[in-house]
Amino acid sequence: MLDQATPDQRPDQDVGVRGSHDVDRAMRELLEEERIAQMGGQILLGFLLAVAYTPVIGRAGDDDRRLYAWALGVTTCAVVLLLATVPLHRLNFGHRLRSPILLIGHILSIGGLAALGAGIVLSIQLAARFALPEAEALLTGAASILILGSWLVVPVLVRVRSRPVDQDAEAQGEGGSSRAVGRVD
Repeated sequence: MLDQATPDQRPDQDVGVRGSHDVDRAMRELLEEERIAQMGGQILLGFLLAVAYTPVIGRAGDDDRRLYAWALGVTTCAVVLLLATVPLHRLNFGHRLRSPILLIGHILSIGGLAALGAGIVLSIQLAARFALPEAEALLTGAASILILGSWLVVPVLVRVRSRPVDQDAEAQGEGGSSRAVGRVD
């Protein structure tokens, strides 16, 4: 059965997080992924904070300032959520809590990525409003579609299209499915 297979028996299948070695590997992967996202969020936050010290913000109208505040707030939330796994891990180091830390870190990471995506879109809208007001809607829409497509739709499609046959059979009842693992219909 697939759920009893080990990585040695089925090297083409990721059987998930099962043993302490898998938890360690998953933790390393989570922290590495977060390092990449954190860098992008911190750079964006730095640029947004720098805007507060420019003359442009003084000339901005109320709507522009509100948009700026939202972009700054949402991006700050993203950076905080993406960094939260580090103190979670550090403050619980040596207490044999890797599995709950991994689960909570995963949730924080998803929330941080969602906030980062929103912060990017708001920042694009803010920049477009000042630099290319006639293209604000187009640029904001394009950024939204690009983020939703590459950060949500593609990963979900990969997961759905990569489901093993046994999972398809369970989802459809005892009738099963003839779809092969990894096959694109």
